[in-house]
Amino acid sequence: MITKKAAEQCGLKPTGVVMSQGVHEAKECNTYLATIWLPNHVPVLNIKVTEADSITGGVDALIGMDIITQGDFSVTHGQGSTVFSFRMPSEAATDSVQEKKAPIKDTHHPSRNAKCSCGSGLKYKKCCGK
Repeated sequence: MITKKAAEQCGLKPTGVVMSQGVHEAKECNTYLATIWLPNHVPVLNIKVTEADSITGGVDALIGMDIITQGDFSVTHGQGSTVFSFRMPSEAATDSVQEKKAPIKDTHHPSRNAKCSCGSGLKYKKCCGK
């Protein structure tokens, strides 16, 4: 989706009209053909985008599953910085939940027989206390 303001700023011309179902009503909306450049210099060529009156959050475009499912999409946030990345074609399955988490740094030292605060389920002395 793209706002009318963004479509005008990009010099896009309407290529058609579709019925779009909103929260309260269905209405006719302009469509455009656009090339979208994602991070990592990944182009998505001649994709059909639908005009929206507004998009929540003050953004001018939303990327849909029709684009996201063409590759590996990732949003990470570490050390105060949010990074959005995309690669196409998909290269490998990743699962952050399955990856070993870094131990949580604690300012106090638990007893050696206490469960570790990193969530591993191991005793501190066998995990982060090594």
